[in-house]
Amino acid sequence: MIEATTSSTISGLNDPATETSPNSGAGALGMESFLELMTTQMRFQDPTAPADSSQFLEQMAQFSTVSGIQSMEQSLVSAVESLQSSQLLQASSLVGKQVLINTDEIVADSPVNAISGEVGLFSHTASLKVQIIDESGQTVRSLELGDQTAGQVGFSWDGLDINGNAVPAGIYQVTASVPEESEIEPEMFIRAPVNSVSIGFGGDLNLQINQLAPVPLNEVVEVS
Repeated sequence: MIEATTSSTISGLNDPATETSPNSGAGALGMESFLELMTTQMRFQDPTAPADSSQFLEQMAQFSTVSGIQSMEQSLVSAVESLQSSQLLQASSLVGKQVLINTDEIVADSPVNAISGEVGLFSHTASLKVQIIDESGQTVRSLELGDQTAGQVGFSWDGLDINGNAVPAGIYQVTASVPEESEIEPEMFIRAPVNSVSIGFGGDLNLQINQLAPVPLNEVVEVS
């Protein structure tokens, strides 16, 4: 004989300690199993103490909510992965092209190659100077660019020091200075070719640029 099922049995289904999601693994109570259990309990419930149908409806709503959230999460993950793949494919078209980056640092693991860049001037100057400084603070080369008006001023460096020798591997700072007093210092931009593109830890696209530290794609000022 099958024992009658009381409303206390159904209450147990709503106990947080016994709640499981439809996809939580072996032993989990899925929607199909829940409906089978519900119909069985209703067939064999104690007529003198019928189960509260609202509890069944509440439990079904919980199953639907969990299932909906999981489906939404899966859709979002798929959308993010698709977007990242699309961005990576688009960014890969930059490989081999020259990009202009707002930076003043050269990071070279071999003798420095020739570089070019631009200085952003906010006002006229009678004497613009660009200096390349090594890790010890020594100036290895100075470029006198003379009288310049406000705007972007281009420059190039052949990678040689003041004596005409190739500058060895290392980290170098490229600075711009003017003799006039100003609250706004000149900005330094360096142009270099993109070697490769990669996806960072947070999903951001990073460019591996020749003789520069990796930079996010959104820091590119110009592509040529």
